[in-house]
Amino acid sequence: MKTNKKSFLTSIPAWGLSLITAFITLILIFFLASFFGSVDFLNNNTGEIIVYLIYGILIASASYFICWRDPKSYWYVPILCNIPGIISALVEPSFWITHMWMLFSAVWVLSIAGAALGTIIGRRRK
Repeated sequence: MKTNKKSFLTSIPAWGLSLITAFITLILIFFLASFFGSVDFLNNNTGEIIVYLIYGILIASASYFICWRDPKSYWYVPILCNIPGIISALVEPSFWITHMWMLFSAVWVLSIAGAALGTIIGRRRK
């Protein structure tokens, strides 16, 4: 006898999954930054780039899967998933002066691309 148990994540709307993604990746980026900052053989810039690369891949993957499941959510998923970066761009005075804007902009572009790809494939699936 088969039981079709569904994950509790299937009952969460796309905006909820996006906010969960933003919260989890924000916490993860602090842990990763702390870890890669303490590694001796990496200089500061290399560790920072690795952290933002992992962060960008996670955000883009989450955007892809959320939009794959719910293609209509394309318009707000990249914004909600990237809300920590957007807030830091608005609040932090040195954001646009340092190289942080390039790293976060790359994450934003990856997120939009992941959401667009998820939307295209999700529409074909349905």
